[in-house]
Amino acid sequence: GASDTAGVVSAQSWNNFTLLNGTLGSLLDDAGSTTSGSVTLNPGTPNHGHWGFYSASGSDQQMLGGFVENPFPTTNFTLEVNSPFSLYNLYVYAGPSADRIGQNWSISDGTTTYYGLVGDPASLSTPPFIQSTATTLSSAVVSNYAVFTNLSSNVTLTFSGSAPSLSGIQIELVPEPSSLGLLSLAGGALLAFRRRMRNR
Repeated sequence: GASDTAGVVSAQSWNNFTLLNGTLGSLLDDAGSTTSGSVTLNPGTPNHGHWGFYSASGSDQQMLGGFVENPFPTTNFTLEVNSPFSLYNLYVYAGPSADRIGQNWSISDGTTTYYGLVGDPASLSTPPFIQSTATTLSSAVVSNYAVFTNLSSNVTLTFSGSAPSLSGIQIELVPEPSSLGLLSLAGGALLAFRRRMRNR
């Protein structure tokens, strides 16, 4: 809901994404104000998306516990991110999956690719965020988010690997941290989206 606070950059007013493919526009910032931002999910070929959900308490855990994936192994999918900011950081979350523990995922913005391994949903009860900084598959470890910094144009994220999935994104205005204390007031300091979770 609008009052839920979640994310590595803790924020409210998350947008719920309920489509298996298509565009969600007029995204809300952390103050609940409408922006020009939008995201478009393309589930790949075969054109088949899948909602998953793992029950967990706490907003961070609930965000990571819900995910969209293509159930066909190794099938890529993309997310087009149209940012309302001219310079921004992009946080991308990849949640756990009980039937794909230890399998690999990657997220690429076309310039940098980060790799991670799928975690166990049981770990959602612990402090949840583990950043991937691995830029090769051989150095991948269990992790659930990656950060693309100082982006200056719209990007298309490609989700690949043996178990690609997406739990959510946050778009953070640069520069930071000077504007961080103004997030709840500036109305445009942060933009994020989260899909509404459905039972698997």
